[in-house]
Amino acid sequence: MMHIGELHASRIAPRRLFVAPLAAVLFLVAPARTAPPLLAKTTPSVQAGSKFLPSKHGFAFVNHFSGSVLPKSFGQLASLISVSSYGLCGGMSFAAADLFLARKVAPSAAAAVLGAAIQPPAGTPLREYLHRRQLDSLGGLSAGFPQAARFAEWMSARDSGPTGTQAMTAVEIARVVRTLAAGNISMLGLVYVGTSGSGSTSRGFLTDNHQVIATAIKPRSGGFDVMLYDPNFPADDTVRLACTPVVAGSLPSIGPCTVSIPIMGLRVNRVARSPDINATAKARLNIKPVRGVFIMPYKPVQPPPDIFALGK
Repeated sequence: MMHIGELHASRIAPRRLFVAPLAAVLFLVAPARTAPPLLAKTTPSVQAGSKFLPSKHGFAFVNHFSGSVLPKSFGQLASLISVSSYGLCGGMSFAAADLFLARKVAPSAAAAVLGAAIQPPAGTPLREYLHRRQLDSLGGLSAGFPQAARFAEWMSARDSGPTGTQAMTAVEIARVVRTLAAGNISMLGLVYVGTSGSGSTSRGFLTDNHQVIATAIKPRSGGFDVMLYDPNFPADDTVRLACTPVVAGSLPSIGPCTVSIPIMGLRVNRVARSPDINATAKARLNIKPVRGVFIMPYKPVQPPPDIFALGK
């Protein structure tokens, strides 16, 4: 859940989506009947990732807030926009990454901030910090929140085809895998819903999408998992994106060429554990389809000293 109000994607004029160069689509020049084995070869074969562990480096409180959706720096406007429930998934992800990467913060101080089980009250330094980083995660007010517009673009895209969400996700996840293989974390935008023009049966608002941190990659039979820090599931080291290679469509024949050219894509589900401890093992899995995944720009900042004065 993002914190920019319930702004419908149709109110933002989406820019056309292009994947350039064409090779970046990662299509496979082979007959369609051979696509599945070839696609399987694109699956990472080695586990790799950062040292980020959600149970240690993520916030212990859940991503659920009430009150003003804006920091105090917005003055009177902040007091006018108050709701009963909203999320700061981008702010929590950026702040957790800041604390993880900070070199001047004592581990014990960071652990105290991250280990608080209750959301910081409105107006406190930590809450204000989360608000500021939420705005940063969307590209900043002065820039017009370009990452919010990017969510809108992805929401308007169809699932299949060379510029569909499955094909574009394959390109983005390939970059994520390289980042994780180098031992780094990666900020991700998860597109859960679409617009009326996308053909998706799952439609909604910009605020129905999500932001997380990719922490590691784990191969599995038939695909691979991207491990996550998801602010909606605090202290859970098992949350992941289950990625399965699929044929997302095909390119039309050109000239005398009659060979079908399949386009590689990824089908993605977010998998987490349900809090219902009495449910069966299968029922305890919280599975949510993800229409698309893209990398979000992230620039670390030094956490402000006042956030370590808890309760003030």
